[in-house]
Amino acid sequence: MTTIIATRTKILSDGKVTVGSRIDSINTKKVRNVSGYLIGGAGRYSSILTFFDWYQQNLLCQDAQSMIPGLSIMDDSKEDEQFTALVVHPDGVIYLHEGSNPSRAYPLDVDYYAIGSGADFALAALKGGATPEEAMEVAKQMDVFSGGETFVEELEEKIELTRESFESKTKKEILDTFFPKEG
Repeated sequence: MTTIIATRTKILSDGKVTVGSRIDSINTKKVRNVSGYLIGGAGRYSSILTFFDWYQQNLLCQDAQSMIPGLSIMDDSKEDEQFTALVVHPDGVIYLHEGSNPSRAYPLDVDYYAIGSGADFALAALKGGATPEEAMEVAKQMDVFSGGETFVEELEEKIELTRESFESKTKKEILDTFFPKEG
């Protein structure tokens, strides 16, 4: 399976993908930043990829519905129960999704959470004071279905737009704040 760790500001995944007792990959990224929402999934990999796309589409639909009151957009064809996902919202709330049915998603009132076959090892390490990165290493060492590269997605730091926050910055730093270089 995998290990996914979420905090209020970031989400991590291991990179190991297995099919039965065979290792298919050790550098597969199972976390994404989708329009400012951090998403990580455990379970059938094709279901996780579909969930990433579904979540982005769902956000676009919510935007359309907010602009056109009364607009109804329903697509039940993508419902899938073969995975579990964690979603860190831009406000830092962690949501647990049991499949892609929105009625099976709920907020967790915690500072960190983990899912997947290595979740118990990761949660024990976090409870013992480990950083999320250290907890991921513990899970990768202890769980046979977790391993490989660690991938991390973080929420963008919110910039306070006050005179004081910019007084000590150089002109280049201010320009980079508003016009980041693609790269």
